[in-house]
Amino acid sequence: GEPRDRLKQGEWVGVEGVKTARGGDGDGAFRAQWGALKLSNEILLPLVGIGVGNLQHERIGWAIERSLPLGVRIIDTAHASRNERVISQALAKASGTIAPGEAMTVVTKVWYTHLGYNRTILSVRESLDELTSSSPEPSPNIIILLHWPRCDPRIAPWMRCEVEESELSEDIQRAGPPPHLTPELSWKESWRALEDLYDQGIVHGIGVSNFNAQDMRDLVKNVARIQPHLYQGNIWSMLFDQELMTLLKDNEIAFQAYNVMNGVLAERQLKQCPNAVLELWNLGQELSSSTYSSSEARMAMGDNIAGLEEKQSILPSQVVLRWLSQQQVGSIPRAATLAHLHANSPRFIEHIRELSPEQMGRADTAIRALIRGEDISGKHTHGVSATFTNWKRDAVRLFWVNEAEDNEEIIVAERISSGNSIGIQTFKGHKFVARPIVEDGSEPAQPNHSRDTLEFEVSSEPGNPQSFHIRDDL
Repeated sequence: GEPRDRLKQGEWVGVEGVKTARGGDGDGAFRAQWGALKLSNEILLPLVGIGVGNLQHERIGWAIERSLPLGVRIIDTAHASRNERVISQALAKASGTIAPGEAMTVVTKVWYTHLGYNRTILSVRESLDELTSSSPEPSPNIIILLHWPRCDPRIAPWMRCEVEESELSEDIQRAGPPPHLTPELSWKESWRALEDLYDQGIVHGIGVSNFNAQDMRDLVKNVARIQPHLYQGNIWSMLFDQELMTLLKDNEIAFQAYNVMNGVLAERQLKQCPNAVLELWNLGQELSSSTYSSSEARMAMGDNIAGLEEKQSILPSQVVLRWLSQQQVGSIPRAATLAHLHANSPRFIEHIRELSPEQMGRADTAIRALIRGEDISGKHTHGVSATFTNWKRDAVRLFWVNEAEDNEEIIVAERISSGNSIGIQTFKGHKFVARPIVEDGSEPAQPNHSRDTLEFEVSSEPGNPQSFHIRDDL
């Protein structure tokens, strides 16, 4: 491999005091209290956090400041996102929110341009310098992952190996050969660099992200002197890559899922799999009454419970996070809005009643269907069969109002011609709007909500039908 510049103990200002845990009872990655996942090195990793890697820099401070009172104690980012200094500033500003003795954890990653021993050392140096630049108290636990095993446009077309290499600083280029020229060696040298960092107590944990089963087998069987503590991957891998998940479990490597909401509840999936979405709403309603009647939950949720009680249903996103947590799978949903922060926060998810084995199975079936884009049968869902009939002269377009996403409007019927009807499965409390389509197929540029937009709300109980008439005299 390439020549290595060996590390000196505590050579980086601000990180020499970091300690890693050793030993323990050997129960490994899958023994934990609720709310925290015990890694194989005995570090407790919060199950639910937030991801800020793709968040606009000006919103990161806002997200961190508002998420800490909601129980968030883990932040996920990447060195390639160039926001580690912003995170440090936000943590320093909000440090009074964290009680004495509580730990804050930041997970960051080494980009594929920095693979190779010395390049990885420089990347981690930069990350730690940035994350400690504002001296946040308490100093966060820092876990370093390899973001990708290699740059390979066949894996991801957006990867630009030669272009990104040419854009690196001379210091990085001089530190080691271009990793895309030695793709099977570079990540192995990077892993050895992470092992040395961990040995010297400079980081609290090490791991990988986006490694396939073959690369993971090579890592755990042939390369690693220290096994990864954490694997970060998409939710598809958790459900459909059994070989990978078996490797992780056998080697006590914890799994943390990213891109959960976009992977399960994106607009495309909501359109393709209405019955699966409805099943998650059903589960949310089943869980709601006992969750919101709990005095502990009411105290934990505080003023935020009032709006949720009006809806009388735990949201599909919350069902997904609770389902993951019960399997000791971590998650780092991105926090784009205040509503998301509240709904997907540890404080809320922790107090949702535990799903029964039967409910876990139903959630599993619905989530698998959503990820595959293949809907489940509607016969087992207990929603409302709603019929919309258009009595207007013009054709209309029908939208579902997704209150969980700041009233985002999602098309459920591209066109209902005059005199025609459509039937859909929906849920009590769901809202819809219908708007006329002008001759060119578009909607009115600025619809008058009192005249052009018609609003509907489902009021029937589950299992009962309801008819809606789209007409001008409503």
